[in-house]
Amino acid sequence: TFTADGNTYVGTVRDVPSTSQIILRLDSDRRAVKTVRYDVGNLAAGADLAETAIHQFKEEAWIVEARIVNGATAAAGIDNSNTCVVAVKSGAASVASKTYNASVTFPAANAGDDLGTLTNQRAAADEVLTVTVTNGATADPGPFAVEVDYA
Repeated sequence: TFTADGNTYVGTVRDVPSTSQIILRLDSDRRAVKTVRYDVGNLAAGADLAETAIHQFKEEAWIVEARIVNGATAAAGIDNSNTCVVAVKSGAASVASKTYNASVTFPAANAGDDLGTLTNQRAAADEVLTVTVTNGATADPGPFAVEVDYA
């Protein structure tokens, strides 16, 4: 497909000999998945992390996964009135966002959690990847990291 969103980069189209065929040059160098990791640290209950740059793509990339990894502390105070929202953006476009509450629990100590279905997976060259954390008044997720895999 020539549609970037929701698909994975595999190579470059070299020719279109007919409407139902392409000649594709596989790009094995770009298949290697790289990981960006940002340590959010230990935000106090109710404290937020404003949109923070965590990576700049030097060339076009495809984001393949976004997740959080909890540190050695159990989260506290997260409920339906005091949520913890973790959001990842590439440029101005949302990539992944998850709201933790009473039914969507923050991962246990030393565990991880996928941030869900990705949107806007294509990152242009020089685009900046950012993370935002918004906590309710008593929401205290403890120290955790945001990890984003891309190819």
